[in-house]
Amino acid sequence: MKHQRKLSIEHIYNLVKPFSKLGEKLSENKSYLIGNPYKDKPYYWLITIFSPITEKELQILREVLYIPDIYATFLTDCCNGLDLFLGTLSLFGYRKNMKRIPSEAIQQPFNIVTSNIHERPRNSKNEHFFFGYYNWDGSLVYINTTDDSICLCRKDDAAPLYTWNTFESFLESEIKRICSLFNEHGEEKEPNRSTLPIG
Repeated sequence: MKHQRKLSIEHIYNLVKPFSKLGEKLSENKSYLIGNPYKDKPYYWLITIFSPITEKELQILREVLYIPDIYATFLTDCCNGLDLFLGTLSLFGYRKNMKRIPSEAIQQPFNIVTSNIHERPRNSKNEHFFFGYYNWDGSLVYINTTDDSICLCRKDDAAPLYTWNTFESFLESEIKRICSLFNEHGEEKEPNRSTLPIG
């Protein structure tokens, strides 16, 4: 197994901190809500870093789904998934309830069970653990548990299009890259340009 430095919610926060000047809030469930350029839209946050889950909640997830240790540690020690710039990149997590009330929904990640049980792309293998997506075209990211590498694939085909060596290198480099696509006002610099890490 590759060595992975332990990530923290503070580390993730520091990577997106420049956008906190557009506003920030700690939600009732201790999730970080960062960057609201529209003061008349109280639920319109550019970035959400969901608060970590408990070991008990992790066990509830593991009763229905295999969770690789890399991602289990991320969920309990760092954050329960995140949402960067309204879905430009979203990482899945444990969804505690299915309510659609805006204040509830905005503070919960996409359900990680869905992508791994109900909506797996073709050609996916047992060793592929899907944990995130890009809203540009629905492309997915997964952990290849045979070597802990991170792969990007199309939403309907698990063939890897791009690979990172570790989860940490994927997350840190993608947060930095995606932040660079937006200006200081939280506006996309080139709205018609792909937000994927490949051309």
